[in-house]
Amino acid sequence: QQLHCLNIRGSGKQREPVLSPEAISILLSSSSIESLYLENVGLIDDHTDAICHELKSNHSLGLLDIKDNYFTDDALFTFAQTLPDNQTLQSLDLSGVQITERGGQAMAKGLAANTTLTHLEIEGTADKYADEFAVKVGHENTEWHKAIDYQLRMNRAGTAGNRKRFVEALNSVSDHLGCLYTFVRQSPQYCDLHPLSDVSGSKVIL
Repeated sequence: QQLHCLNIRGSGKQREPVLSPEAISILLSSSSIESLYLENVGLIDDHTDAICHELKSNHSLGLLDIKDNYFTDDALFTFAQTLPDNQTLQSLDLSGVQITERGGQAMAKGLAANTTLTHLEIEGTADKYADEFAVKVGHENTEWHKAIDYQLRMNRAGTAGNRKRFVEALNSVSDHLGCLYTFVRQSPQYCDLHPLSDVSGSKVIL
């Protein structure tokens, strides 16, 4: 039997790593593990270096949850360099990572070259992480955060097949129409701007 999901979670505050970077490399070298949970197990930036090194050649892992660890913004830069080379990972949880403007911008740039990641968590609870990270609130209004949100929606909609259906799919996964209008303005060559008919027969004007 093959192992498809591995869940290792710490209790209380883990000040020392439960796993070494080498052990994580071995785990991610598996061709069968599709979901890996390493929550609150004392991981540091050295572990993200090992994780991302393996992700560049890993073709099985679809979900990686490494929240509540001790990552600085170096983790954002590391993942930003890795995302363009990985086309398997669909969900990444980095909640609690130290968030900086430069780290966020790097993450947005890396995600722009990725088409498979559809869920990304990089938020922390300010009160909970104040002693280690002092996570700032309100960065959801920054340009890099908006760019990340937009690219995630694009990835959820997909890009294969009929472009008209793609635009409709983009609209269906957006909480508001802003993403759709932005896409139409920036990429009109991909859009048929004639009226579209929905399933009920009514007209939809882009």
